[in-house]
Amino acid sequence: MIGQKLQDGRFEVLRQLADGWMGEEYVVYDENRDSTLALRVLDTLDEEVFSVLKHEHPTLVNFGHPCLFYIFELFEEEGHWFLVTDLVEGVVDFWDVKAGGELPSLDRVQNVCWQVVDALNFLHENGTCHGRLDGSNVIVLPGDEVRVAEFGLVGKGEGTGELADRVLKDWRDLGVLLYRVLTGRGASEKEGDSFLKVSILKQLAIGREVDESLAKELVDVCLELVQIQPGDAIDGASFLERLKPFVDTSDPVEEALLDQLSGKTGVLERAQVVESLVKHYTLKCRFDEAFELACLEVEALGVDIPRKFNGWRFRWVTLLNKMRLKRGHVEEVLRFSCMENEKLTAALRIIHSVLQAAFRIQHKLGWLLLLEAVLLCLRSGTSPDRLALFAIYGLIYRGGIKEEYGFGEEMRRVVSGLAKSNSDSRCLAEVDYLVGMHGTCWHYPAEEGEDCLQKAYETGRRSGDLHTARLAAIGLVMSQWMRGVRLQELWDLTERFHPFIEESELEELPSVLRMIRQVIRCYRGETPQVDYLDSDDFDEGQYLGDMVGFQYRHIAQFSYVFLANFCAAHGRLVASRIHVHLSRENIQEESSPGMLLYAEHFFQEVLSNGCDQEFGKVENFLPSALNQFQTWTSLCPGNFKAKQEMIFAEDYLKSGRPSDAQLCYLQAAETAVKYENSLVRAWAFERLVRLPDGEKFVKARMQAWRDYGALTLVNPKK
Repeated sequence: MIGQKLQDGRFEVLRQLADGWMGEEYVVYDENRDSTLALRVLDTLDEEVFSVLKHEHPTLVNFGHPCLFYIFELFEEEGHWFLVTDLVEGVVDFWDVKAGGELPSLDRVQNVCWQVVDALNFLHENGTCHGRLDGSNVIVLPGDEVRVAEFGLVGKGEGTGELADRVLKDWRDLGVLLYRVLTGRGASEKEGDSFLKVSILKQLAIGREVDESLAKELVDVCLELVQIQPGDAIDGASFLERLKPFVDTSDPVEEALLDQLSGKTGVLERAQVVESLVKHYTLKCRFDEAFELACLEVEALGVDIPRKFNGWRFRWVTLLNKMRLKRGHVEEVLRFSCMENEKLTAALRIIHSVLQAAFRIQHKLGWLLLLEAVLLCLRSGTSPDRLALFAIYGLIYRGGIKEEYGFGEEMRRVVSGLAKSNSDSRCLAEVDYLVGMHGTCWHYPAEEGEDCLQKAYETGRRSGDLHTARLAAIGLVMSQWMRGVRLQELWDLTERFHPFIEESELEELPSVLRMIRQVIRCYRGETPQVDYLDSDDFDEGQYLGDMVGFQYRHIAQFSYVFLANFCAAHGRLVASRIHVHLSRENIQEESSPGMLLYAEHFFQEVLSNGCDQEFGKVENFLPSALNQFQTWTSLCPGNFKAKQEMIFAEDYLKSGRPSDAQLCYLQAAETAVKYENSLVRAWAFERLVRLPDGEKFVKARMQAWRDYGALTLVNPKK
């Protein structure tokens, strides 16, 4: 099968793996997901198991748990059935222990056991079971990460009684596995109890550093599982609780902050520690804990805070804010009195700190919380360090999402002016970042936004607000790509920030920078493949999966349009269209990725579909893009005019007017030179060579890509 393509070319078979109990296994490349997966040929699979798999597949694909093997596709082709799953290689030989041989340490056994219990408990709570648990399908990876495979393939039985029996069998099978790694031999009913205890004692006797309480708990759990009888009541959650105390979940930062909090009695002092703790929880993706802590502290200060989204309340607060802060009267913020109530000041500080967590829990909840905070300021006075709230409200919400460009621009001027007079350098860094990244840059050139981002970076580093400094650094790189600077300049900028970004606690920041650098290497021809990003130190499929969990949606948004552009340039049109689709889904949420990113989506949506020979059969994105760019270009031609002309050209081309399209492409190239956008200039000539008389532009196209720095695109595609 190696080299064969399935599902109309979507899956390409790369190489064979060792056969499993399901049948032959292969490594395949999935073009739709841009990732490498495992393909199982089900020709030799037992008919009963296969019948269950076909029936349960729609349910199993939706099971998401970190310790479960992911199942993707089940399909038939030319009389053969195939199952596409996660690809797992580099498996640790954890379960295959021999009598008399060295056994895994108890802390390793405990860690693996806890993960398996967690996975089984998840399956049972979702109405299914495993049924065949053994060492071949409880896969242990380097670092003792567990993936449970081949679950849900024995059916649920005729009733709840049969399902309950199969659940019990899962637990007993786990007991047998646990017994094997604790003793090096199979579980015997006659000598199981005594032999297991003797084995543990031997480990203690040979000088292993073993926690005696852990040893006792493992013995008890193992024996309980092995000795399960029909009709027994087993609670997986209780096993998790019993083993959890031995899982190292310590968090020194959290412990230190909690110690500080216990000793603080002053309102503002306590609020400062709570703010730090909430931000720490947010960085660790513990959003529910961050939100719950903030709610408790704010309510204790006598301030009402919404714990869930309420549509009526949202509309009412929106109306009150608009009545108090109308367009043309934004400068009134300058005359607001300073908030004198200490408790309100503390509450506002905590609300500000928890906004990111609230947005991750539910976007609408985040906006409601922001609107409540702004209304609190409008009613009771504000404080200089809460200017960021007005920046988010004015620039992102009213200016971005609601497209009230004039209001957003007024708010930008006000908060920028107030921030400059503010002695709080942390506040200044955050406001400069918000103005630079999310501000109303349809009114001023992108370079001015980059000046704000540069100031935010420098101020953040000086003040110790390293998180804002890193966000600003990433924003600078993103902005320079969107305005088409040459790849060498972009590389130099990433070289400057790379060591600093790599120290970030939030993995998505170094992750996106690595992706950008990998794309530049690919354009230069420094990667194994010129049109794919995979290499020894970068996995394109893994990055695409990670994007789903990014906290900052504007970074995910950038990734979508950036990769869409890269794929389109290299002829990966299906992949490009998929990235554009994900980009559209992202901007349809109640969030604003920033004006340049918003515009980049519309431009890339038209470009990716225009590159596709089947463009005439897809949804027409041109009218909305033309309408948007007409407004934006009238406000700031430097940011948008060249791209608008490209979209006009695509519209003419679709209407069957290639001569007019040619003129627009040439005009776009000329405008791109004027505003130093090397990328749009290269794309203009890329599209020109596809026209009926495009041969005359081949040399110009090659020179344009060479000037941009994309050496792998210099030779025309065939």
